[in-house]
Amino acid sequence: MDGRVNWQEFDKLIVINRLRELVGKWWNVQMHFTDEKGFLKGVPSGKFFSPLNSISQAIAKDDKGFAMAMRDVKRTTIEAATSHKVKVGRSDSGFSTLLVPIKVKGRYLGCVFADGFITESTKIEQKISIKNFLQRLFGKDADKLSEEVERLPVLSEKDLEYLSELIQMVADEILMTQASLSHEQDKVERLKGELGIRYKFDQMIGKSSKMQKLYSLLDRVCDSEATVLIRGENGTGKELIARALHYNSKRKTRNFLVVNCGAFNENLLESELFGHIKGSFTGAHKDKKGLFEALMGVHFFLTKLVTHPQRCRLNYYEFCKRGHSLL
Repeated sequence: MDGRVNWQEFDKLIVINRLRELVGKWWNVQMHFTDEKGFLKGVPSGKFFSPLNSISQAIAKDDKGFAMAMRDVKRTTIEAATSHKVKVGRSDSGFSTLLVPIKVKGRYLGCVFADGFITESTKIEQKISIKNFLQRLFGKDADKLSEEVERLPVLSEKDLEYLSELIQMVADEILMTQASLSHEQDKVERLKGELGIRYKFDQMIGKSSKMQKLYSLLDRVCDSEATVLIRGENGTGKELIARALHYNSKRKTRNFLVVNCGAFNENLLESELFGHIKGSFTGAHKDKKGLFEALMGVHFFLTKLVTHPQRCRLNYYEFCKRGHSLL
């Protein structure tokens, strides 16, 4: 597994969302992800995950308070880089933080952390710190929030132990998911590489002068933006040529789609490729995008196009003139 973490995927995982809900429901504590530089991940720029208590909400809404919170997040999570286990810390605002570092082969990738609470053993000291922080930030308006300080979640040693286990479960789920994503990505890249080798020109059978001319021609046109017409009898390898052009071109990282035009009648093929609007023919109950629009950027190989009327073929040629790439 490499060191690149796909943070955007984790917020979609049912297990992680469920654990976050449990942490919020049991302790009214909020949970976040940060990368190795201490930046919040999985949230829109300039946003926090929805703070659960009114004081954290007020701090996050204030520009100065938000900036201070971001500095807190960055400082505390960077400090977690040197830790190999759950770390309990303290923010500048007086709240307690609980961080679980995410490491792969000793490399720090970020952390999962929870905040917005105080601990039983230091609750008096923390409440004073939080009130002083609010006074500095909001001035006279801080009085409105002072009462809320008494309603902040207070976690005992046993609570911290349970919370640590849940946060560790989230970190473990992230590592397992990241390992799975990396494995699938490696598999995709390996298969792409195999396809590229399989369809290299020198993998084709044929050493005659005509085949040598064909290889030379393919080499010249593979990076061209022009549409390529491939003609030949059934079974002579037209699709092989099309795939060789694709996998030896600068577009090889795009998808390659074969469309057997002979499997559709004229109207259905036009609908499939160009789409249709509601009511344009019997059975067209709603608008539908065609493959050319829905899969923009895909390399298309249209086979058996000759089986369709000239009028139909002219539509495809006109489409190609607009800069779209077909084989």
